Amino acid sequence: MHIGIDGREFALSFEGFDAPLRATAPGGRGITLRPWRFGRHLAALDRCAQATPTGLALDTAAFAREVLDDSAVPDAHADDFHGLALWWASGGGRDRPATAAADGEVRCGAVRARLRPWSGGERLAAVAASREQDGEGGTRFHLGRYLRAMLACSVQALEPPGTVLEELDAATGQSLLQAVLALNVADPEALYAPEAARQTLRLCRELGWTPSRVWATPAVELDRLDALLDRAAPATAPVPPPRPAISRSSRLADQPDAVVIRIEDD
Repeated sequence: MHIGIDGREFALSFEGFDAPLRATAPGGRGITLRPWRFGRHLAALDRCAQATPTGLALDTAAFAREVLDDSAVPDAHADDFHGLALWWASGGGRDRPATAAADGEVRCGAVRARLRPWSGGERLAAVAASREQDGEGGTRFHLGRYLRAMLACSVQALEPPGTVLEELDAATGQSLLQAVLALNVADPEALYAPEAARQTLRLCRELGWTPSRVWATPAVELDRLDALLDRAAPATAPVPPPRPAISRSSRLADQPDAVVIRIEDD
């Protein structure tokens, strides 16, 4: 089997993402990658992904290095296999993620799962638990920790019996993660809700809900309600009412006890 990545062609001995991958780069340098387990994937995201003002950013070089280190690939080979490591960790970059049925059942490879959407309160708790002071006066967001919390809330069961989430191979883990994200995230560009407190207050004010009702509602529904309120808001700021005109009686000279001094030229 051959695969082209970033203009380079690799020869592979591929037997699935749950078996070792033997790969040869152009020039004849070869390595063996062990299966990339889902627990390792989430831990690597904690170290290599960071929240920025425009969204989440992944240090792909550092992430690829994590994958190669997991298989004890020498540093001298890192540049040759950077792209292949990312492909391996992504489970082949599946174009058609699994989608949960109406009853929450979903099949991811040989694994079946039963899912439920997490609530606004569960998301709020996950956001708080995933933030940490970075020692420089800023806050670091741990993406892997956040995704673990989401999975813990949403994945109700895994079959066959004895299936361990942390030990899923890359393809199965990515398929399950995409199904959970599709269930919980209305906007793929906004994976997490750093302004959950603002959203809670807004929905309480606009809809007359209590915070408890907001937090019990599926998080994805809260995001949809938030978006609807944005669209329903007036496009321009309301025009302030005209300032009241000053009536004649408000002048000091018109008051009954006023003393008026008139100056005239002879």
